[in-house]
Amino acid sequence: MSLFIYLSYKDKKFFVYFIATAIINISLAIFLFVILLQNPSQIKIDLRFVVWIIAGIIAITLLGLKILIFTKIFLRTKDSNYYRKNFFDKKVYNKEIISNKEYMVLMLSIPLFLLTGSFFTAYMINMIIR
Repeated sequence: MSLFIYLSYKDKKFFVYFIATAIINISLAIFLFVILLQNPSQIKIDLRFVVWIIAGIIAITLLGLKILIFTKIFLRTKDSNYYRKNFFDKKVYNKEIISNKEYMVLMLSIPLFLLTGSFFTAYMINMIIR
């Protein structure tokens, strides 16, 4: 994610964040690998639970992103720069009310949100029922 942000803005601050994230991830991987080599019985990972947590984080992040975009669009509907009145005194919104980038994010994130959200919800219901 930090690499994507750095490539989008090309700011030195985001490059430092990317390097810091890479160093933390590599050092964590080395630490876990060393523990695994010394005593493999210490690491017991329930892979289904980890995937459930990751799916939940992705689904909640995408939901937050969608709420943020819809909030921006709603606030633009109140701004008179984004609409005009027609002959019958009704609002006619301009197409600039939503940018192409926002539209693409909304449309392309729907399948991932539905998959991760349904898996997260189904597994949570399964855990509650058990």
